Amino acid sequence: MQPVSAIVPSRGDSAFLRAAIASAARGGAAEVVVALPEPIVPAPPCTVPLIQVPVTLRRCSVGRNAAIGAASHPRVALLDDDDLWLPGHAAALDALFESAPDSPFVATRAAYFVDDSPAGDAEPPAVPLGPIVPPPGIGPRIGLPLLLLGNRVAAPAVAIDRARLPAGLALFDESRHVIEDYDLWLRLAELGDLAVGEQVTVWVRRRPQSDSSDARGMALHSLDALARYEDRAAALVGQTAWDRRRAMLWHELAWGELLSGGGRAARRAVWEARRLGDRRMRHVLYWAASWLPAGARAAVMQACRAATARSALKEEPRSTAASRATRLP
Repeated sequence: MQPVSAIVPSRGDSAFLRAAIASAARGGAAEVVVALPEPIVPAPPCTVPLIQVPVTLRRCSVGRNAAIGAASHPRVALLDDDDLWLPGHAAALDALFESAPDSPFVATRAAYFVDDSPAGDAEPPAVPLGPIVPPPGIGPRIGLPLLLLGNRVAAPAVAIDRARLPAGLALFDESRHVIEDYDLWLRLAELGDLAVGEQVTVWVRRRPQSDSSDARGMALHSLDALARYEDRAAALVGQTAWDRRRAMLWHELAWGELLSGGGRAARRAVWEARRLGDRRMRHVLYWAASWLPAGARAAVMQACRAATARSALKEEPRSTAASRATRLP
């Protein structure tokens, strides 16, 4: 089994960061490389070598690149500071690399859980209940066409073999504060398919403070990343699927613009979504809300977001008191 370095970007010391570090060691990492603004002194306990890399810009892309640059091994596996590896994760990644010698990157499956505890450090449920990413039925290979239609993997489940990459290839785009992982998957998929395993070996924690809650940024950066493929996407996935994919992102951008107060930008996003074939009635609400004063508009959209979040929480596994008492093996 080839050694793998766990790559952990972080904004600073926290209970969930310490849990992530411990889980990486249990999961089989040969070392844990943490990028953060200031080193933790004394260092968190870890049963494998722990390397702390100082970074000045608090952006996940910057932290990941800095940690990868300090890693001792060609194979690097990603882990966000509030997520968890399960035991056997590194072994599962190694098996995927061995089974797919032409793949520059591989991924296991990840289970999501909602953590609304004050410190964001609740234990996950005892068993994965869903949603699972990639969902069952997708794999064992994911190529560029499928990735163009959506981000099919969770970053903390992905590993990259730098020995299989062209010399000097840039990894995470440091100009992006969100979807820098999806942007990289698209570029790596041009070199070879993503190999996907069947095992769930990662827990992904959903917290209200997560960067992925930035709907506007996620949609804007996704549209920008996909623009590189405008001249060939229709040939790869079909015009209808390509239009549907972009329409969904424009729809999400309209939502994000309304949340952040951009009335004119929201109307433009609604127009683009409908131009590409999205005719959902919700656009009528978005269009009407876009003309409200900024404060009223934000209040309406926050209420809509709260209602959506409550609905989602009913469907996703939560970290209850019972589940907190059940520790990961």
